[in-house]
Amino acid sequence: MTRWRWLALLALVLFVVLVAVAPSGVPDKKIFGYSPEYPAQFLAGLSGELGRLKASVAIDMVFPLVLTIVLVMPVTGAARLPAIGYMVADYIENIALYRFYFLGAEAPETLSLVSQIKWALVALACVVLVREFVRTRRLP
Repeated sequence: MTRWRWLALLALVLFVVLVAVAPSGVPDKKIFGYSPEYPAQFLAGLSGELGRLKASVAIDMVFPLVLTIVLVMPVTGAARLPAIGYMVADYIENIALYRFYFLGAEAPETLSLVSQIKWALVALACVVLVREFVRTRRLP
């Protein structure tokens, strides 16, 4: 099995664990965004799931890097930009949510927009990956 396939498998496992561990309603899973008040409402309604939230945040600090490597490896040049953009957007969102959850900082009103941009870049990176596969008929 090639390195790319091992990393893709790791990304899949991390994603499944992240979905299983994260409390329901975590803001950064909302593909189409959320209201500026939503993170505060989510945190207020958490009641007793703080351990799950901490585990979710810990995994979410590793997942973007692994997924970005998986999306970047098969393609070259400018086609790598959507995946790298995803990683930057996801880390911006993760750090802002971490500061909100655990340090008492306010969630920026633009956080939902960052989330939407992140998911759009994932979709674009997947399209590029599929196009590369169709063009070459192989993955690394």
